[in-house]
Amino acid sequence: MRHPSQRTPTLVVHGTLCFKKCQALELSMRPANKALALMLMLLFLTVSPWVSTSGARSVHSTSTVDLFPQGSFTDAASWSVGAETSFTQEAATYTESMVADQRLSMVHTRPLHLDTMTVWSSTSPTDSNYSTGAPDGASTWSTGPEIQLTGFDISGLSNYPLHEIHMLGVFQIPDALSEDTVRVSVQHGDGFDLLKTFAHTQGNVDYINNSAFRVNITGLMDWTWTDVSEMVFTLDYVSAGGVDDSRLVVDALGLDITVQTPWYGGEVGYAVSEFTGHDLPVMGLNISEGVTDNLALDTCGLKPTVAGTSGQWTSADFTHPPEQTLGRVHHALSEGESNNITVEVATSSDGVAFGAFDVLQANTLLPAGEMYRLRFSVTDACLSSVWVDVNDPSLSVSGRVFGTNDGIDADYSRWLVFVNEELVSNEPMALGTFSHEWPIGAHMQPGSDSLTVSVRAWFTWDSDGAASHTALELTQMDISGGYAIQYDEDPTCEGVGDQFSARTTALILPFLSRCATTVRALRTCRSVSPTATRPPWPLTWPRVMCALGLLPNSGQSVMASRSGPGRQRWNQASPWSRPG
Repeated sequence: MRHPSQRTPTLVVHGTLCFKKCQALELSMRPANKALALMLMLLFLTVSPWVSTSGARSVHSTSTVDLFPQGSFTDAASWSVGAETSFTQEAATYTESMVADQRLSMVHTRPLHLDTMTVWSSTSPTDSNYSTGAPDGASTWSTGPEIQLTGFDISGLSNYPLHEIHMLGVFQIPDALSEDTVRVSVQHGDGFDLLKTFAHTQGNVDYINNSAFRVNITGLMDWTWTDVSEMVFTLDYVSAGGVDDSRLVVDALGLDITVQTPWYGGEVGYAVSEFTGHDLPVMGLNISEGVTDNLALDTCGLKPTVAGTSGQWTSADFTHPPEQTLGRVHHALSEGESNNITVEVATSSDGVAFGAFDVLQANTLLPAGEMYRLRFSVTDACLSSVWVDVNDPSLSVSGRVFGTNDGIDADYSRWLVFVNEELVSNEPMALGTFSHEWPIGAHMQPGSDSLTVSVRAWFTWDSDGAASHTALELTQMDISGGYAIQYDEDPTCEGVGDQFSARTTALILPFLSRCATTVRALRTCRSVSPTATRPPWPLTWPRVMCALGLLPNSGQSVMASRSGPGRQRWNQASPWSRPG
């Protein structure tokens, strides 16, 4: 009797490329008796979970990130703007802030500053003395003789430019005028002018109990202060003869003189905007790691173990993020002054051999290197935190100051830029264009994904009263240094349990569908090592399976084939669909 040949079963696993569809492979067996087939099924049933491995995490791509897109000023809604008086929260009168036409503007416009003072006649050439001085109820009356008034004391006004002048008459005509008239005239350096004639009135004329009679005499001549003080006003009741219609009663006559006067004040325009949604380019160093000498962790941070002495902390080694560069070192103190801290840096090109420590001056860039090590010397201070910025994040601003700038106090008129409410720069309100760039890593905190940028413009004036217009206009604000890194992540795979059954002729091998990756499709070769836990036959499986782009819905299949005794045939596939 011929017995079936004893062959070592072999199983081959095939993985197709991501752009191809798998074709079903067949599982072939030579003819065998039922007992042999049953034993083979039991053998496959005992296969333990498959173990898969893949390559290490790697950088897929890096890109820059705009950390302040609202700096283009295209979206006014992303800014909060306003203006207020200096040192108060009262609304400003002469300053306005706005975001429009792709620019941020803070406009300060002051009108001509004027003050008006009233002076009254002090003498009367006609001895109408009851009519001199301010209105007081005492008056001079006439039905024919003229009443003349002059002598205006302008000593408190003569140092200021004259802007406007009005005559004020406090007089009364008790009864209607039918034929008689009353004339008001002025004699000045350029001659004589009739200001007003009252005739044919329908009733009384009363500028004593009502507002004073007012006439603008600014245009009569090119006034000098001497002309103003010496002009003579004449109030004359002209009778037509016969019985007088009424009489003229004069209480006072004066001048409303408007002059340009100095003034001072201050207003502030402001604009604020916040960026959120991406990690800031700074990395914190753990002060609890590294090596300390005469320093110990306290509630405030690292401080000397013995008061009045110095200590040192040497950081753990650190490097830059992939395809980025490190910028500047920053630290914060909860006790002591910044001049109590000395910072040194050592670099390495291979991460093994480090050079000597060199003093790192404040706010200077780190030298080029692959690995870094910092050493802080602390005296009478407490070091609370240390961080390093990446790519030297900087705030750049472009714009101009334009206008007349008259009366603007150069010492106290400034525009200031803040990041996270910390002052970045204090600039003069000087006419002209500008373009500035300032490092701002010191104002960022590790782990934060937001920052606030604000601009405040102080318009402080000490003016002679002239009208003035000054505007601060920003056309662009950018924050550099932002970055993003996309990684090819290691897949995470679940184990696959026993899969084969003696009573089935086909099944799906689901081990690929149990793998997940966070960024991109799997593009690595995997090792696959099944184990038969029960004899009789050893199994020989291929050790490596290449899975290029095998993800759910990829449209691909993983096929298995086995050769051994028996004639049974199985077609087995793990189907995948192509990703959308």
